[in-house]
Amino acid sequence: MKHEEKSLKTKKSLSASLKRHMKTEPLNRITVQQLIEDCNLNRKTFYYHFRDIYDLLHWTFTEESVGVIKRFNLTNDMESAIDFIMDYVDENRNVLNCALDSLGRDLLKKFFYNDFIEVVRALILDLENKLGSSLPNDFREFLCAFYTEATAGVLCEWIKNSDNHDRNTTKENITFIMSESLPNIIRSKSTRDNA
Repeated sequence: MKHEEKSLKTKKSLSASLKRHMKTEPLNRITVQQLIEDCNLNRKTFYYHFRDIYDLLHWTFTEESVGVIKRFNLTNDMESAIDFIMDYVDENRNVLNCALDSLGRDLLKKFFYNDFIEVVRALILDLENKLGSSLPNDFREFLCAFYTEATAGVLCEWIKNSDNHDRNTTKENITFIMSESLPNIIRSKSTRDNA
């Protein structure tokens, strides 16, 4: 087995162990010792792959959800990407609620931020290209941060209170806002800057 394959297998094993523990324990009570015992690994192996449990949690979220979202063509299939996110939330509600309870909303949003901002940046750049427009870099970065914060905030709210928020309505609202507002903002900003 190649080193990369073995490394990925180890990471996935640790991730699965962490998720199992998060179903019954708060994150701050889960120890590296518990995880390495579950996986028949030593402490050195854990720290070779991850700085700490929070790093493992971030890798887990990135690998399972956000990493896959990056494969969607959001400008053509935004609704499918949002469905994927919501499916992931439904399947991992206990783990995500544990993360929210242990880390708090702001810290969980920070975990998602770097990955979501890349997705939003790709969406904006693709729209600029399709519209034949070019935003100033500082405004593009502001727009990326704005939509990333909004998306992460809505997801955290939906994770915590999905019983109070209809899935289809939430999906339709996100899709509508993104697909209607971004092209208009890009067109409007380009027109103003070129006037």
